[in-house]
Amino acid sequence: MNHAEFKQWLDTAIRRKLSPDEEKRLEDRLAEDPSAKAAWEEEMALNRLLNRLPDAPLASNFTAQVLRAIARDARPRRSRAQDSLSSNINPSGAREWRWR
Repeated sequence: MNHAEFKQWLDTAIRRKLSPDEEKRLEDRLAEDPSAKAAWEEEMALNRLLNRLPDAPLASNFTAQVLRAIARDARPRRSRAQDSLSSNINPSGAREWRWR
């Protein structure tokens, strides 16, 4: 079984219970490749464990945090040089540091 086919079967099995016909076809494919069978069993065991975990609590301001992050990512980014200290040499020849 190739990787794409394995992933497709896995995605389907995670989303919903496989039909008896699908289970038979999957078993036939896994019988051809013992390493795929071991990987399948490991993935299914992991998914069973993950499904038993409780939902993580969300912060009361979760939506506001998400919207703030979206707005921050949508802003034009400043270059690293713009964000750091800049130095200028004044007419007396002394270096002058200032924050931007």
